[in-house]
Amino acid sequence: MNKLCYYYVENRIFEGWRMYESFLSQATLLYVEDDKTTRDYMYKRLEKKVKKLFLAIDGEDGVLQFERHQPDIVLTDVVMPNLNGIDMARKIKQINPKIPIVITSAHEDTSFLLDAIDLGVDGYLLKPLDKVKLFVTLEDNIRRSFLEQKLLQQKDDLILHQSKLASLGEMVGYIAHQWKQPLNVLFMNIQMIELENKEGVVDKKYFKKFISDSKLVVNFMSDTMDDFLGFFKTDKDKRFSVLKSIEKPVKMLKPLFEKHGINLSISGDDFFINGCESEFQQVLLNLLNNARDAHLHNDTTNAHLYISCEVMNLIGILSIEDNAGGIPPELREKIFEPYFTTKTREDGTGIGLYMSRKIIQEKMNGELSFVSKNGGARFEVKLDIVK
Repeated sequence: MNKLCYYYVENRIFEGWRMYESFLSQATLLYVEDDKTTRDYMYKRLEKKVKKLFLAIDGEDGVLQFERHQPDIVLTDVVMPNLNGIDMARKIKQINPKIPIVITSAHEDTSFLLDAIDLGVDGYLLKPLDKVKLFVTLEDNIRRSFLEQKLLQQKDDLILHQSKLASLGEMVGYIAHQWKQPLNVLFMNIQMIELENKEGVVDKKYFKKFISDSKLVVNFMSDTMDDFLGFFKTDKDKRFSVLKSIEKPVKMLKPLFEKHGINLSISGDDFFINGCESEFQQVLLNLLNNARDAHLHNDTTNAHLYISCEVMNLIGILSIEDNAGGIPPELREKIFEPYFTTKTREDGTGIGLYMSRKIIQEKMNGELSFVSKNGGARFEVKLDIVK
């Protein structure tokens, strides 16, 4: 190969390597190496290529640094005191199974290589490290990890959008149900005043009473609309009362409970939590709606729904329990999965419990779980209380 061709090939490799820097420059990296000379040498080269670099001096320190900083990718030596790279990688994978880990080794040890493959390590490089191969390997792994995270986020965004559309459809149904009776009252009052006006019995006092009664009905309908619109407002995190927060979803569903003969009771001690109250109320509305649907599906005799609040060791527990027969054992592991539903396509989307758990876990740092109890299902929301 002449010098011109050689220069061209080298230049293309270099340009290809430069193209690989886009994702790596956005990533945080944990570098684990027990040899100080190697560690200092690599620090100078890695620091320029990543968003943030963390160092660890051995395997045990690597686990501690990983727990503390939660980096996007790990680069580690194999042979180290206290805890070797394979065992450290195994512990890190237990903390985060999806974290990319690239291992370096001074010799080609088959047993280490097989252990690394079995563990699901994402790269295995031999020392002395080739600079281009090192950064290409790191970039490939961090790019794949970032893209997977992006796809998961897009999936959750889509599910959240579908959840909001489903909630909107339910809200329209609730509003129609709530407005049906007052509209009938208003229509009957109009008919009555029209009839009695023909008979000549409408005087100033009668007309004033008609106006007053009609305003009460219209105000009730306006208040109902305001209650429902409040569910689509994203409030900032703030301190709020759980018992008071329960009132709005209960008020919305109470006419439907009464229509189907479902008895509802609320008991327990109030507690305060931090979070977005409207999102918390959407979770409650979904849980209450599911209990109502379970009663209707099973045609429960003497249907009850119990809401209770209690505080244990600075943890507030909100329980919603029904006597609708419970959840079949074969379905209990699936109810929090996206798109899983026991309803027909017209009656449900299968995203309510999935999104409810995400709101409680990721936005309110709590837990949403359930147990089968007393011939029914008991859902529990556990949250840190605010004094």
